[in-house]
Amino acid sequence: MWFESILRKETGCVTYMVGSTVSGECAVFDPLWDVAPYLRMAASKSSRIRYIIDSHSHADHVSGARRLAAASSYCRSSPRSPTTPLAWHPVTGSPSVM
Repeated sequence: MWFESILRKETGCVTYMVGSTVSGECAVFDPLWDVAPYLRMAASKSSRIRYIIDSHSHADHVSGARRLAAASSYCRSSPRSPTTPLAWHPVTGSPSVM
């Protein structure tokens, strides 16, 4: 298992990636607009982005979830919301991601 934080120094926003060395899959939490760092990190870990998780709506930055989804094979998750504009899988209970 691996864990990395990605900091955008201009705003102080931090996002996270966690991955499995067994499955070769990873998750991105609260991605920022610039998706290149996530793609580079996944490649450096020989991992495929499988999950993109927006944990909440973001007042401090624009979510990069749509852009990252377009650039990767994913399953997008977020808190249950009737206004979520993308195909998504609601997070309920205690699902196991990895």
